[in-house]
Amino acid sequence: AVNSILKSIIKQPRPYIHSHLKTYGMPSDHSQFMGFLATYVCGFILTRCRPFRGRIMVLSYTCAAAGVWALALITCWSRVYLGYHTAEQVIVGCCVGSGLALFWLPLVLNVLEPYFSIIASWPLLNLIFDVHR
Repeated sequence: AVNSILKSIIKQPRPYIHSHLKTYGMPSDHSQFMGFLATYVCGFILTRCRPFRGRIMVLSYTCAAAGVWALALITCWSRVYLGYHTAEQVIVGCCVGSGLALFWLPLVLNVLEPYFSIIASWPLLNLIFDVHR
């Protein structure tokens, strides 16, 4: 929703090679999603996967963070390489996604998390996921 709103406000076209597409290019939605994912995962690791005990835990957390950022960067690069977006559109998309993650993570951890156990105990969820098997 945020991406669609920004595209309708900014109205920057895609690069010439894909100008036949009827959607705007700024910001890149793929880059926005990957920026969100990478920032959220790293924030989750820093806030929830503590304490960092032992070299193996530190290494696994570092690899997870590096891996998700590597995927984000590959996705962003591919959007420019394939001509769907300019570098500017990809950078803005990644920054918007990261900013949204920095807003969303504290909201989940501080406001919504206390309700997770209540939601998980709903009969409908028990029926769908068959939790008590």
